Amino acid sequence: TLNGSRVDYLRSAGYKDDDYFCVAPILSPASAEAGLARVNFWAVGINCCQRYGSFTCGDSRVWDAGAAVVMLGDGFPCPSCNVENFKAAVTKAEAVHGLVSADGARFVLWVKDTSAMETKMMLQCVAYVLLCAVLAGGYFTILGWLAWYYGLFLELDEEEALFAATETALKERGLAGELQVEPEFVTSRVPPRDR
Repeated sequence: TLNGSRVDYLRSAGYKDDDYFCVAPILSPASAEAGLARVNFWAVGINCCQRYGSFTCGDSRVWDAGAAVVMLGDGFPCPSCNVENFKAAVTKAEAVHGLVSADGARFVLWVKDTSAMETKMMLQCVAYVLLCAVLAGGYFTILGWLAWYYGLFLELDEEEALFAATETALKERGLAGELQVEPEFVTSRVPPRDR
């Protein structure tokens, strides 16, 4: 880690809004000893702390963890999600523990191995895409079967279809200009199909 920075889980705070939105400062040993510590990075998590202290989010309690994954849009678990709740938890931690959050302080997920986190996120994305593909395939299969069963989108009148087929056959034989066929005449000689 840079300058021996660690998650100071004793100075964490949790803001309750259905879930606990947890924050803990990431401090170097020198800034942790200062009377009024300035925090540039906050480790975040959901339902992994109590009101004060007991921060166990991510790998914050793993002794050799020293990497952070920056949360896009300061949101967790998705970009820009729950930002206001995390800011409320930061305000609470500042008031209780004598901390000052720097302008533009970032929310991060504290991890031991960033490549493992990257692999996990990629697998979640692939699983989501496959799930969507399976659900969409099932939906459109059912929709297509219903359309076929009820004859939707194929409402061509039988008389018109038969007339068109007869006209095409006459054109192929070169008789289209010589013979005029009425649809009623053609359909009267062909028994209707069972439905």
